[in-house]
Amino acid sequence: MTRTRSLLNLALLALMLSSTPAVLTKFPAQAQFQAASLGQNIPSEWGIDANFTPPQEQGRPGGREGGATRSPCVLEPTPLTVLVPESSLGKTAEPYPTFLAYIPKNQAERLKFTLETEELTENTVYEAEFALTQQPDSTDSITKPGLVSFALPAQAGFPPLEIGQNYRWSFTLICPGGGTIFARGWVQRVEKDPDLEQALKGSSLSDRVDIYIRNGLWNDALAALDELHRSQPSDSSITDALKRLLQAAKLDKVVDAL
Repeated sequence: MTRTRSLLNLALLALMLSSTPAVLTKFPAQAQFQAASLGQNIPSEWGIDANFTPPQEQGRPGGREGGATRSPCVLEPTPLTVLVPESSLGKTAEPYPTFLAYIPKNQAERLKFTLETEELTENTVYEAEFALTQQPDSTDSITKPGLVSFALPAQAGFPPLEIGQNYRWSFTLICPGGGTIFARGWVQRVEKDPDLEQALKGSSLSDRVDIYIRNGLWNDALAALDELHRSQPSDSSITDALKRLLQAAKLDKVVDAL
């Protein structure tokens, strides 16, 4: 399995905090968009995959809410949280999907994303680290809270996710002095059947949100809704749809923090 690792300095991170694919992104304000019936088929509860139970691995704790080891540096009650359904498994039809997390107010130095296979040895597929402190628009070393997204870079030289294979992924806050806070979830790529391909052809981004929801594709629905929210954060219908989708996955702590 290919192992790819990148450590970005502050200047490069500043470029990455944008709408460019395959990067860590936050919610910039721009564009115009109308979403009259956006998220009309969001369920009140996102179904739990009965065929998946997160493995309990000795020496590898961690769930979708962050746990800390030594010198935690989170400065608010809402924990670091990866945005996955209650079962911890999200599904995608994309070979290089997008992953989202809630990053709380913190004093961490770096944020790390990791993607791994289920195997316990030689299992890292991709890693990337991003500097967090001493940002150009900040006078201190505190990172503001919010949602972040990371799209796997197709050009990084590792193969696409295998269909039917479960992958473990995580975000880790690396605190001063070496302490860490991390949360992790799982993702499974499913085959994009002809009906789904046809439905997606020529569809708008808001249409794709509903198409993905109907097909149970958590990662893709959330990523599309995230993109809409970043393009027009002042649109209340988009914000409402995003919150309802998170509530369906029982991510109420995140909803309350937004």
